[in-house]
Amino acid sequence: MSFAESLPEGALYRLSSAELTIASERLDCIIAAYAKLSRGDAAELIGKGLVFVNGVQTENGAKPVPENGIVSVRGYGRFILREQARRTRKDRLVVRIEKYE
Repeated sequence: MSFAESLPEGALYRLSSAELTIASERLDCIIAAYAKLSRGDAAELIGKGLVFVNGVQTENGAKPVPENGIVSVRGYGRFILREQARRTRKDRLVVRIEKYE
């Protein structure tokens, strides 16, 4: 019996949609909004090597996340950045994400 045959039928994970309001497209801003942390705390997670974008460990919090990029934050979960939805009246960005549950 192969590994794939031993898995239960049905979805192995579920995605739920959400919107985040962020100041910029920087990785540290997105993580801070997602995990409800300060940007400094998000930058600390990045510096410790706990953040992965599309499966690659990153240490650059200033880099923007590509559309449909998968972001994993150890201890906080994983999400897909889908698109930039709109701008608020205060010129902040609203982005759509899908969280893994």
